[in-house]
Amino acid sequence: MVEEEESATSWEHGEGRTGILKVAELKTSGRCLAIGWSFPWWGLVSGRLGLALAKLIIFNPSLLRLTQDYFPDVNVRVAGGYEDVLEEELLGVRVLCLERPPKDKKALGVLLGKGKELERVVFSGGKRTGICGLPKGWMLDELDVKHAAVGGVTDAIGKFVILRRSKSGHTGGGKLVVTPRPARDAREILKMARPGIKSTGLNNLPFTAVKSTEFVEAGVMSCAGIIPFPKGRKSFRHFAPRVLTKYGGRIWIKRKFEAKELLAAADVPEKLVHLSQSHFEINKLVDELDWPVKMLQAVAEATEGTLESTDRLQSVGKKRKVDEVTLDEVENMTKKINLGPSPEIMSEAGVLEEAFLPDPNQSNEHLNGDEPQKEDDAHLAKAVKNDNSAV
Repeated sequence: MVEEEESATSWEHGEGRTGILKVAELKTSGRCLAIGWSFPWWGLVSGRLGLALAKLIIFNPSLLRLTQDYFPDVNVRVAGGYEDVLEEELLGVRVLCLERPPKDKKALGVLLGKGKELERVVFSGGKRTGICGLPKGWMLDELDVKHAAVGGVTDAIGKFVILRRSKSGHTGGGKLVVTPRPARDAREILKMARPGIKSTGLNNLPFTAVKSTEFVEAGVMSCAGIIPFPKGRKSFRHFAPRVLTKYGGRIWIKRKFEAKELLAAADVPEKLVHLSQSHFEINKLVDELDWPVKMLQAVAEATEGTLESTDRLQSVGKKRKVDEVTLDEVENMTKKINLGPSPEIMSEAGVLEEAFLPDPNQSNEHLNGDEPQKEDDAHLAKAVKNDNSAV
């Protein structure tokens, strides 16, 4: 199954491409179910799992229209709570992604027992979050992800839980590995020519990304640094400090981060911003962020690595079986085919003489009419033979 190709959209500040957080081809079989509060953030990175997105479930309908516009080919459902989710069919679902674990710790156990094909359950939080005894055959892993280490521009550090089903005594796939990305800082998401208070600029800014937050005064950070991210599900829009940045040319200003800049800092696709119909929806997106999207992407890639290793073992076994069958068929065919006696090896001159011999399939009448041609051929073959022996 192949997703739609990326499409280019012309924007006023340049050209953007949609589908950046997706992959063109699904690598593994199965489906993924993503559950979010107001917006299904895990749905943005479902392609990194290599699975088809089966359905999206949200609990707050305030961003339902925006969700449906961004995922036009996916069934989006509004649920009243996890009680409704427990009635959901999990047929073919291999990975279940939760933005927040259920408050009722027994609900998660019911979901694990209901999904017969379920192999992974992913959500944010510590080991004690939302878990009340794992069913038999399940194991728990905890993954620490730093946003700055995976190419982000904030100092967010999150803990994610991955529940894995073990099969046939094996430990449910390989090791969870977070792939590092090149460092970036706030200068990559800040826009110029925005209003602010004129201020004294900074000298000798480094060309490389700064991996810490540098404050030039109380409540004002340098543009060369990463942005503080709130803890405890506070609003990123209200938590972010002001920033000292360039207005243009040699003019420096102090100003607040714009909501669109904070969405870019949290790796939210700009297509969502363009689909938003009001500032209310944009502010709502910022306020509903639990973690930057690149952190979810890193967890999805680590989870997909374990799924891929499991599938690879199965595919290798099938490939070996096919190769053995093919070799047996080849051996049986060679026994049945009679290739005849081996050809004698001749010298180069002998090959040439053989090439110029008359065709035995020709008729006698044709041969009798070409006596002069035969003599010419014999003289030519003799000349070639003498030339080769001289060499």
